[in-house]
Amino acid sequence: MKTPLRNYSEDGKMRENNKTKSVIFLISLAYLFALFFRFFLYFLAKKHPEFQFGGHIISIWTADAGLHASIAKNLLTHSSNIPHYITDRMLGEIIYVLTKYLHIPLDVSIFMLPAFFASLIVIPLVLIFYEFGLLRVGFWSALAASIGMNYYFRTHLGYTDTDILNFPLFFMIAYTMIAMLKRKNLLFSGLGAIFMLFFHFYYHSAKPLTFGLVIFFALYILLFARKEQLYYYALVIYLLPIVPISPLFIVITILFITSFLIFVNKKVHISSQWLLVFALVLFVSAGFVAYQKGYLQRAATYLQKQEKTFKDKSGKTIALQSTLKTVAEAKGITWRQLVTYSSGSLFIFLLGSLGLFLLVWNHREVFILLLPYIIGLISLKAGVRFTTFAVPVIVAGFIYIFFLLYRKVEKRKFADVIFYGAAAFIVAFYLHIMDAYNHLLSPFFNAGQVKAITTHLNTKEKGYILTWWDYGWPLWYYSNKRTVIDNGKHHYDNYIVAKTLFSSDQEFIANFNRFFIEKFDKIFPWSVFPYVAKNYELNKILNNLHKTNPQLPPKKNEIYYYFDDKIITKLPVIENFAYFENEKKEGFVWIDKLHLFNTQKGIVQGEKIQIDLQRGILYLGKKKDFIGKIYFSDGVAIRNTLFYRPNNYAIIVYKNRFIIGAYRYINSFFFQAFFFNNLDKKLFKTLSFTQDAKIFQLIGR
Repeated sequence: MKTPLRNYSEDGKMRENNKTKSVIFLISLAYLFALFFRFFLYFLAKKHPEFQFGGHIISIWTADAGLHASIAKNLLTHSSNIPHYITDRMLGEIIYVLTKYLHIPLDVSIFMLPAFFASLIVIPLVLIFYEFGLLRVGFWSALAASIGMNYYFRTHLGYTDTDILNFPLFFMIAYTMIAMLKRKNLLFSGLGAIFMLFFHFYYHSAKPLTFGLVIFFALYILLFARKEQLYYYALVIYLLPIVPISPLFIVITILFITSFLIFVNKKVHISSQWLLVFALVLFVSAGFVAYQKGYLQRAATYLQKQEKTFKDKSGKTIALQSTLKTVAEAKGITWRQLVTYSSGSLFIFLLGSLGLFLLVWNHREVFILLLPYIIGLISLKAGVRFTTFAVPVIVAGFIYIFFLLYRKVEKRKFADVIFYGAAAFIVAFYLHIMDAYNHLLSPFFNAGQVKAITTHLNTKEKGYILTWWDYGWPLWYYSNKRTVIDNGKHHYDNYIVAKTLFSSDQEFIANFNRFFIEKFDKIFPWSVFPYVAKNYELNKILNNLHKTNPQLPPKKNEIYYYFDDKIITKLPVIENFAYFENEKKEGFVWIDKLHLFNTQKGIVQGEKIQIDLQRGILYLGKKKDFIGKIYFSDGVAIRNTLFYRPNNYAIIVYKNRFIIGAYRYINSFFFQAFFFNNLDKKLFKTLSFTQDAKIFQLIGR
């Protein structure tokens, strides 16, 4: 008996089913690849005892991870310690759910989560290229991008920050736009709008990013499809998530409007001129909402980096240093850094950029992907973090250009080598960089530091920790104390910490800290420095605190100071905040890495400077300084001191790692505490003074 022939529609369905299975298989394979190689850091960390505490690998490997870990910890302990100005709570809530309901230890959840979330980047990359019949390009692009350069650097194990989902969500929204343009199906717009809404609640800076995607979607319509009625309807749907109404109502509205517009598109034809007018009105209205809600201002702050100003009670204007000017990831970068962080080499960057433009030329719908590329270029001004957006598109462009070469010679024997060789090369190249980078990584706090913090700063007493803002969120997780400044709230109050560290009068420091801490406790968590200035004349307050027995608020809180070696490289930055803008500084501080210490030749050599130990002279190029003293510290004690002349141009050689110039600051609080453990015993108590951590407590006020 003959088997009946399948009709054409059945054959088409089978081909579609096979394609779907292929897509699911390749996405799963790419995801498992990304997951597998991310766990290499786990096995490396297991070899280091100083990376482990309490039976687990230390969970926090970046400062921002401390925030989300703290939120999860507070939810588990039913505490309300997290200040309400913190808006990025969703990731902490996800960690809380995983920990509580899957019974996974909190430290394990925090450390492992990036591998599972960041690997999701493969989904939109495979799907985007599937839309154009380029499944092989999408698959290899997903493999390379998932471990590529700054994408891996910002999503490795322990880097439990919003970035682990920010980029998968961003590219998923971009995919829905591309698929909508390609398939002319409004359901993709509805799906994209839902993703946008989730992104807005997940990440506080998502709205400028999604608004940028909508702008590019609108530009596509204006450039290539002004007469396409359906695309204008899609634009309406993509703008719904920025409407300032309740989330549940927006979801209902998205579902209703999407269904309604699908029906209208089939029944009604509208003149392209009217559609264009409608779109312009709609877009201007959306822009007004974006401006009113501060979406655009949020983006502008990374470019302008203006100083912070306010007035005190007397009307005097106080100007402080702009924090964003000092944040490494928000500083402008060089072309070399842009190339390195976005692609790893100039060869990949140039070919990847060319390939991306060819991809857009051959498939106009991919025009949307020019936005992440442009954001990458903006990193030249806005900071290195923005290079991450460019990683997937440059990788995809690189692989696509070799696919085009392959198509030119696909009938020849060596054709496969061109495509698969290039694809395998970029994956192997990134695996090599990833392995090297893993060996440079370490937890934010090592085991000794975690032990010191949990022993001395996790006590029952209510208190505040004074240290630089980078330590804020990790200290929230490992202690039960508040910090004056943290990774989310600093700016004005940086002055309080910096003034403490770079002042020499310990009586003044004790008075100053007691006054501002007790004032801060009344208005927690808001900035205390502008609050005090509004109610007092700052000059009078500062002069009063220099007195031996000034009138201070009643003591309600213990005050602690936490330092470790990470603060050393930040000293020049901190010193900038110890003064008002245009105020004359009392000295200056500089840091150099120690390269050579040769006692026989009598030299100390750094990256930039050289010191003649025989004569006590420092050379910087053709310039020279006459040093007063050089101290040699092993991290716990001063092992040797060389005295040359009676001036306070002091230098400290620290742990054979740093050369620290304390010009006129050797008697300041930080230097006396951190290097000498030399604080007034009537005012300060030493709780920990080890090579790992220095912790002090104010006891005399």
